[in-house]
Amino acid sequence: MKSFTILEIVLVLTLIPTFFGLLSYGFLDIYNRYLLDSEKQLLLDLLFKARHRAEINYLSQSHGVSWLEDQYLLFIGTSSSERLSQYDERYPRTKAIQIIAPFTELVFYPLTQKTNASGSIILSLYGREEIIKVNYEGVIEY
Repeated sequence: MKSFTILEIVLVLTLIPTFFGLLSYGFLDIYNRYLLDSEKQLLLDLLFKARHRAEINYLSQSHGVSWLEDQYLLFIGTSSSERLSQYDERYPRTKAIQIIAPFTELVFYPLTQKTNASGSIILSLYGREEIIKVNYEGVIEY
C-alpha cells in the first residue's frame, strides 16, 4: 500500500499558499494599473467634453470640470461655485486614486478653448502615476 510521507504533505501545504500568494500579487498589480488607466481615461473624456462644449459655445457659457473627493463635476459656468447647477453632470471617482494639481477645476472659455489654469494633473495610485498636462491655450497632453 502506497501513501504520502509527512514530508511530501508538508511540502505541498507550503508550496500551494506560496504559489497563490505570488499569483494574487500579480493580479493586484494588474487591477491597480486598470484602475489608474480607467480613471485617467474618464478624466480625459470629461476634459475633452468640456472643451468641446466651450468650443461650440453650448449655451453661450464657459464649461469646466472639477474634481471633488468622491466625484467629478462637469459644469457650465465660470467656476464650480458660480455654475448653472441644473446642468451639472456628476461622475463617480475612485477614492484610492490621489489627484495632485495646482488647481481643483479647469474651465474652458467659450469659442476659444482657452482655460483659466495651466499645469499638470497627476493621478497617483500606490507609487504608479499618470500625468495629464493642460496649458492656457486649451491643449491637453497625455
